[in-house]
Amino acid sequence: MKKITTAIVVLQSTAPALQNPMLQKTLDEIGGKEASGSRRTDKTDKVVAETKLYRHGGKMGWPALNLGAALCEAGKHVQAKLGAAKKTSAITKSTGRGPIPTIVGFTKSFYPFTGVDAETGEIEWEPNGARTVNPQTGGSNRTVRPLLNRWEMEVEFTYTGEFSDDTMLELWQKAGEKAGLGDGRPSAPNKPLPIPHGTFKVVSFKITKREQVDDSVKIEFAPDFREAAARGNGDIKPTVELASVTPRPEMVVTS
Repeated sequence: MKKITTAIVVLQSTAPALQNPMLQKTLDEIGGKEASGSRRTDKTDKVVAETKLYRHGGKMGWPALNLGAALCEAGKHVQAKLGAAKKTSAITKSTGRGPIPTIVGFTKSFYPFTGVDAETGEIEWEPNGARTVNPQTGGSNRTVRPLLNRWEMEVEFTYTGEFSDDTMLELWQKAGEKAGLGDGRPSAPNKPLPIPHGTFKVVSFKITKREQVDDSVKIEFAPDFREAAARGNGDIKPTVELASVTPRPEMVVTS
């Protein structure tokens, strides 16, 4: 049996955020010449920035993928007792995502902002053109992105009993302080902006459900094989139950 908790966390921005999905679709929409670095004069900053908004179902918001990445980064700053030894250490090591993706789940692939316009599906935003530096070449570019001064959203998610409620709340808090969302966030792989963007805070954390889930798996022999197996090998049972699907170390027998 596995304990699964469902909760809703309300997040609210504490600094402006810059959205920039950097998807191939975005480059295609802007145009080949602009994507390759050539100048375009036939598109305004607003038109270019609009192609870089995160949208789903006509509404602006943040993808669950971005939220999950922020939680994984936050794990570097949160201590918990995990593993067989139950030794207290940072949840996420300096590299990699750690165990968070196997403990935390999202009920949606995309979470819209609260209070989006009924017709446009948008919240207030403005195009932002700024000088950026290519980390590979060292050259300068003018990058246009949508700037969101304020946003708020509800995120429904789940987590297993490996995390306490307090640990889960702390992860969200550190995700807002130390990781952030979008370009210029504190955890950006390239040099962050002088003033960090994309930070947020937890406004509320509400547990909506706690349940025990049976994660055992039953292995059965096909009807035409069951009798032959039982006759040919007396210690083979028609049905075998696994207590859990969690991988365990193989037992080595020596003589």
